[in-house]
Amino acid sequence: MTTKAEARYVPQLDGLRTLAFLFVFLSHNTIPTVGRQASPALQSIDDVLRWGFTGVDFFFVLSSYLITTLLLTERESYGRIDFRLFFLRRLLRIWPLYYINLVLAFFVLPALPMPTWTPHLGTTEWEAMVGTLLPPYGVFLGNFWSPPTVPEIDQINLLWSICIEEQFYLGWCALLMVMTRTRTLLAFLACTQVFTMLFRAYQITHSTDFRFFYCNTFSHLDPMVMGSALAIMLQRGVLTTQRLRPWGPWMLVTSVALLVGIVGFAPFIGLNDISAVWVMTLVALAALLVLAGLLAYPPAASVFAHPWLSRPGKITYGMYLLHLISVDIGALVLYLYMQSRPAATLSDLVLGLLLKAGVGLALTLLLATLSWNLIERRCNDLRHRLSRLRFKGPTPF
Repeated sequence: MTTKAEARYVPQLDGLRTLAFLFVFLSHNTIPTVGRQASPALQSIDDVLRWGFTGVDFFFVLSSYLITTLLLTERESYGRIDFRLFFLRRLLRIWPLYYINLVLAFFVLPALPMPTWTPHLGTTEWEAMVGTLLPPYGVFLGNFWSPPTVPEIDQINLLWSICIEEQFYLGWCALLMVMTRTRTLLAFLACTQVFTMLFRAYQITHSTDFRFFYCNTFSHLDPMVMGSALAIMLQRGVLTTQRLRPWGPWMLVTSVALLVGIVGFAPFIGLNDISAVWVMTLVALAALLVLAGLLAYPPAASVFAHPWLSRPGKITYGMYLLHLISVDIGALVLYLYMQSRPAATLSDLVLGLLLKAGVGLALTLLLATLSWNLIERRCNDLRHRLSRLRFKGPTPF
């Protein structure tokens, strides 16, 4: 019996997943218009919160790094990459919860009497949504239909990123099967980075909505390029974590400075401004520096490996896909709370917003835990059997 090659579990990366999710979660807990009008301070907070959706880029950098590392480890251990097994592992990891979300988004949530879950089942708008969006999302191509020409339920807004990941990783795995030299791989990634920036510039200047470039795979490749490049350089010995260690604190400080500078001074990506060409690259670079810093700098790694951060990181896929349901319920709680206070003060509004976020986060953890125990863990066990690698600790992707 052949002994499986070993892949090491890195717990601080689960902590990074948790941080990335919190960014996205906060971006969906922006302050209602009445709150922004009531206080300039709340307006400033809202301006920061809406940048949180860039947490998706942290997920992209991290997952591309991990998957590239595992594919290269498989090649070095066995001489080739088994595409069939890779496809089956991705299927087991992504498809069950993804298709459950399709059912929720297109059929279950529209049938419930929630004012935020529109369009409602049986309406003309719902029929248009199902007819237009369900076929492409059913085959992981829905991100190319953004923004839609028909109304869509909130839950669909999350699925574009899953489509990008599936498209990229299957294509990247196929390329790694035929491209083996380190210089060739890095040169290809460098060309891809130039291409994605140029294509993004084209998309911005030929469209009126930022989702045309933000949700398009070909104009949002920066984080996957950077995560994959780091994996290649570390796996092939171009870089080592020991050589990076003295730079670890500086990489983390630089990443924070980049994010603060972007949030404070760059035009918001949603404005469809040409600055998004370089802003998205800088966001991906900030995510890359955080990842490299956590791999190279033990003090930061120990913080992110703490159970309070790393344990939720194991269920962030469910947290990500299910949190908008919880956010909408939290918004309903906020609405009912404010209705009970006809002469609400600013402090009432702040308390209501905290209540909304708290309810949303608690429900997200509950739903993701149920998803993990009832669905994902069983698929994960089967996925382990299909892997040619043996993991020291939980599966690292």
